[in-house]
Amino acid sequence: MTGRDNDAASLYEQTLALYRSQSNEAGVAGELMNLGYVRLHQGRRADALPLCRDGLGRFATLHDETSQEFALAAFAAVAADAGDAANAAKLYGAARKLRSASGVTFDPDDQYELDRYSAKARKQLGDAAAAQPFS
Repeated sequence: MTGRDNDAASLYEQTLALYRSQSNEAGVAGELMNLGYVRLHQGRRADALPLCRDGLGRFATLHDETSQEFALAAFAAVAADAGDAANAAKLYGAARKLRSASGVTFDPDDQYELDRYSAKARKQLGDAAAAQPFS
C-alpha cells in the first residue's frame, strides 16, 4: 500500500513458501492473491492472472466461499488493469453481492485494492459509471 512493491513481493513470496511448507492451503491461496495484486502494481498483469487463478482454485477446493469474493475482486482488478471496465464492473458487482450476503468486511489492504482498481474501471467507463454501484 506504500508503493514498496518489490519489498512486498519478497515478503509475500517468503510467506507463501512458509505456508506451502506447512501445507496451509488457505494461507497459500491468500498469499497467491496478494502476490497477484503486487504483480499488477508492478505492471506484470500476465504474471498476476495465473496467481489469481491458482488462488481462486484453492479457495474453491477448500469450499471457502467467503474468500471467493476476494478472488472475484482480484479478477475485477485484472480486468480494470487490462482496460476491460465492463467486465471489471460485473465482477465487482458479483463480489459486492457475495460480500453483502456474507457480512464480511474487507481488510484495509483489500479495501485499498478494491478502491484503487474500481476507480480505474470507473474512469474508463466515464460518466455512466456514476450510476453503477459496483464497488
